[in-house]
Amino acid sequence: MVKEGQKGAVIIFVVAIIGIIGILYASIFVLIGTERKIHQSLINRTKAYYVAESGLERGVALLKQGNDSSFTCDNPFSAQYKHEHGYDVTIVQSQPDIYTITSTGTYSSAVRRLEAVVLKNAENFSIQSWKEIN
Repeated sequence: MVKEGQKGAVIIFVVAIIGIIGILYASIFVLIGTERKIHQSLINRTKAYYVAESGLERGVALLKQGNDSSFTCDNPFSAQYKHEHGYDVTIVQSQPDIYTITSTGTYSSAVRRLEAVVLKNAENFSIQSWKEIN
């Protein structure tokens, strides 16, 4: 039984509990939204890496065929991916038999860069190193 003077205290207590629960729910939704953005950023960075890798592979293939000119490819996988993406590949001959291929892949707002050093002469074609650069 609630006494006459305690009726207002119960209402204040219930409103306070509802307010605390509301604050908890709001903070959980903010946390979920932040985690979703971080996860999407990681996915975009991974896709940008693979786009850069495909540009590097294409650069290596063209160099094998004797083409050593740089190129850009916008939206190379437009059938699979609707986002803005592409790669920019630079092929530079640093020494008589050594080429450096740099591929910058973009996917949405993420950017990744890969670099391969290739040895190419009449008898041999080999990738000396392959790494991600910042």
